[in-house]
Amino acid sequence: MRINKESWINHFKKLLNAEEDSTETKEENHKQRGREQGNWEVEEIAEDDFLNRDFGAEEVRQALNKMKTKKAAGEDGIAAEFYKNLPAEAMGISESFKTETGVRQGCSLSPILFNIFLEDLDVTLTKRKEEGTVIGKTKIFVMKFADDMVLLAEEAEGLRQMLKTLEKYVKKNKMEVNVTKTKIMVFRKGGKLKKEESRNFNGKELEIVGIYKYLGFWFSTTGTYSRQMRNVAGKAQKASNAGWGVMMSSRIKGLRRRAYLLDTLVKSGFMYSVEVWGWHNTNEWEKLQGRYMKMIMGLDRQTPAYICRLESGKTKVEVEARRRAGSYLLEIMDIGEERWPKACLLEEIRGLENNNPS
Repeated sequence: MRINKESWINHFKKLLNAEEDSTETKEENHKQRGREQGNWEVEEIAEDDFLNRDFGAEEVRQALNKMKTKKAAGEDGIAAEFYKNLPAEAMGISESFKTETGVRQGCSLSPILFNIFLEDLDVTLTKRKEEGTVIGKTKIFVMKFADDMVLLAEEAEGLRQMLKTLEKYVKKNKMEVNVTKTKIMVFRKGGKLKKEESRNFNGKELEIVGIYKYLGFWFSTTGTYSRQMRNVAGKAQKASNAGWGVMMSSRIKGLRRRAYLLDTLVKSGFMYSVEVWGWHNTNEWEKLQGRYMKMIMGLDRQTPAYICRLESGKTKVEVEARRRAGSYLLEIMDIGEERWPKACLLEEIRGLENNNPS
């Protein structure tokens, strides 16, 4: 004997003493009543992927425009007016685009794949006994990050030989080097460069520079950080001015909220790479912090900075810089000696002990 679906429903309704119809029966009864009262049909809602789609920039803008103004701020303490006055590029959402070759923009797989492809470059330089430089007990020839490379050599002749080897390597592997962006830096403690034979790559002469920006950090031939600190201070000042404009147009009041917003916009910029330069002079940063704290407190520019810090509870930038730089050193000391940060730190300590710091 075959039991149909309706029999099963009635059976379990009796067991559970259910008085209401099941969901399916409800829907059918609803349709039937509609037919009897108005001869209308209940349309089935077609399934689509609307809710599964990624947010677009236009959807975000529409949602922001619908936010009510002059309302209390949420848990983050930021009023809706602030978000509504942000420029489109500050939302962090670009227009949609398709990627049909390679990997997606910003994908972490990109530098991994490229490093795997270039892995044999170190083997090639080692076999040819190229120059390189010694750190601790290990010789290092090249530093690689994504598609950026740095060749290291202690003598000019050694660098020329490494460039010739690199020429053959890229040609064999069907790669190209952007000669326009490729520069040479000679690290020294002062004095003029010796007149050396020109250094070429694929027939084009490479420029020798005194400063160079690598991975967002400005390096100088003397090993100082003044250019990096001035550059980041300038960017932080621009961020401070932009944040102040948005704050005024959004009518954000209150010392705590204003300090939070400017700290978020400014500090993230001028604290970049603080683990490296944090032990050096921070006068530029102290001036910047004092300037924007006076702005949000409505104080005269001649007001002493220590009064602002006492009133706002802020500490000097130097204190945070030293703390973060110190924490980074402690982290390095806890890793294995085979890691490059640890090897470099031990090398620097040996130099300090021998009165020969880098």
